[in-house]
Amino acid sequence: MYVVDGNKLQTAIAKSEKLISEVQREAGLNGNTLYRLVNKGGNARLSTIGKVARVLKCDIADLVEEG
Repeated sequence: MYVVDGNKLQTAIAKSEKLISEVQREAGLNGNTLYRLVNKGGNARLSTIGKVARVLKCDIADLVEEG
């Protein structure tokens, strides 16, 4: 599990000029996973973060908290 930084994720989504729902659909995520991570941050599997990073065309390290 990795800790996602909600602010970094929100910034990456804004830079991609996509809606959260578009990113969620393209990454193949279910339910409110991406909304939860954007709003509060928190734990996520590496595979989930990887899917989101692929859609946003950014590095996984850009989305997780340092440390």
